[in-house]
Amino acid sequence: MEIAHVDESFSLDDLEVIPKYVKACEHQAENGKAVAICSDGSLLIEEGAQEDKLLIQRFIKIGEREGFNNISVKIAERSDLLVLLGRSHHVVETQMDEEQENDAKATLERILAKAIKIRASDVHIRKAGADSVVYYRVDGVLTKTEPYSEQLINLAISRLINRDMGNIKEMSDDNSIENGTVNDYVIRVDGVPVKKELRLSKIPTTLGSKTVIRLNDSNVKSKKLDDFKYDEETLEFLKAEVAQSYGSTIVTGPTGSGKTNLLAAMTSAIDPSKERRTIEDPVEIKIPGVDQSTVIEGSKNATFEKLLKAMLRQDPDTLTLGEMRDAEAARQLLGFARTGHYTLSTLHVNCAALTPERLNDMGVDFSEMKSTLSSCIAVRLVPLLCPDCKLSVEDANVSAKDRKKLLSITPDLSNIRLLNPLGCQKCAGLGVYGRQSVIEYIKIQESDFEWIERRNVYAWMRHLKETRNWRSMGDRARDIALQGIIDPIHAEHFVTGIFDL
Repeated sequence: MEIAHVDESFSLDDLEVIPKYVKACEHQAENGKAVAICSDGSLLIEEGAQEDKLLIQRFIKIGEREGFNNISVKIAERSDLLVLLGRSHHVVETQMDEEQENDAKATLERILAKAIKIRASDVHIRKAGADSVVYYRVDGVLTKTEPYSEQLINLAISRLINRDMGNIKEMSDDNSIENGTVNDYVIRVDGVPVKKELRLSKIPTTLGSKTVIRLNDSNVKSKKLDDFKYDEETLEFLKAEVAQSYGSTIVTGPTGSGKTNLLAAMTSAIDPSKERRTIEDPVEIKIPGVDQSTVIEGSKNATFEKLLKAMLRQDPDTLTLGEMRDAEAARQLLGFARTGHYTLSTLHVNCAALTPERLNDMGVDFSEMKSTLSSCIAVRLVPLLCPDCKLSVEDANVSAKDRKKLLSITPDLSNIRLLNPLGCQKCAGLGVYGRQSVIEYIKIQESDFEWIERRNVYAWMRHLKETRNWRSMGDRARDIALQGIIDPIHAEHFVTGIFDL
């Protein structure tokens, strides 16, 4: 790629930055070398930026998507580039339709304020004909609300992306994949300002695009293990795990199952006199007294592999890895445990007993697990019944089929409570309010590998039940249902085995 300095005959006065990328260029200038992708198909960079090939390639791709095939790259003075950016910013500001801008802002605020009021964890936006429909995920349940004008929704999303995130990878068309985070975004709820961290993900679909906005509390701190409302036996197990001097504990479950919260709580519960370190992508929960590192996508030095290698040289006592994504990460983590350290991580696996098999599928030999794999844990979040409107079995008027299922777990149905499909004001008509973490765990023994290596997980689980009185997630969810705080029939959507006796 040929890169030349601009000469005296070259004037920036007649140039302007492509309007939709002014914010991205400003963001880049504020955080590093100044660049400007211009409407004539040229890419201007300041001296030194030519060393960052990844940066240049990103902006060249932007120009190519705008229809420029032969993008010329020139080096200009930083001061001249900042003047150009300032002038382009002013043009964009004056060109923006004030009424549309206000409508977009109001729409976004209205959607996010409602999400906070009904305790939604995520906002889903998808196209439906000529409109866009907004869904809210509350206590794990996705609820549909009123449709919005597609144009207005697109403008609201674009505003969030281009104005508040300022990420150079972002595009406003339906064929782009976009991710971004806004920290400390202020939303007014009934006149009261509320700060949230917003994480946006936008991907193309056959209908146009699908956008999901996750709302996290800003600067959320880790829970204590006692906050999870587990039984005493489970709490004793978890506390004993993190008190080990070496070994590896793996927490499993699908996305949104509560793995991150439990992992943070276990890391927090480790003796604070030990040197505790984490590598996460990204850091979601702040853990007091723990040095947490974030993987930075596109960075030369903050990749997962480099962070892990650098961290292992700093002599930590314990290491928490946000997720084991491949065999190399798993081997390094288990290897670190083998040298006398305690490690924690997560995997996307359906149940605790499948963890060794999943590691083996990733390329880790069973022999590498024998001396280091301490325990496997699986978690799910199950919606709690709304205390104000939950129904008795008699009031719910259940079908004969469901009554038979309920009688299979207890002959006395007086303590069983079921979901009210109409809900009430407290639960916003959902019938559920809050969620309970349900857990299963296996403390690995050497003899377990006789079953693990056969890759017959169901035979192993039967053996655990017969010889160690092992309790599955379904068994534990059944106990909670018998307390009248979750609906066992509704909970089957989240946990299997509740009615398997």
